[in-house]
Amino acid sequence: MADLLLEHLEANNLRDERLEGLVNRLYVLAVRASHLDAQPSLEDRSAQPAHHPATD
Repeated sequence: MADLLLEHLEANNLRDERLEGLVNRLYVLAVRASHLDAQPSLEDRSAQPAHHPATD
């Protein structure tokens, strides 16, 4: 969405600080969301069985 808005601003030679600020905030939110998606949640980690080394 941020890319489309930025392309529109550039294609129409629009210089609006508020819209550019919005684009920057959208990028920041997208990066944060992608980092959160990449990390397993605490619930996911607790649902996995604990690894215990085999004892002979």
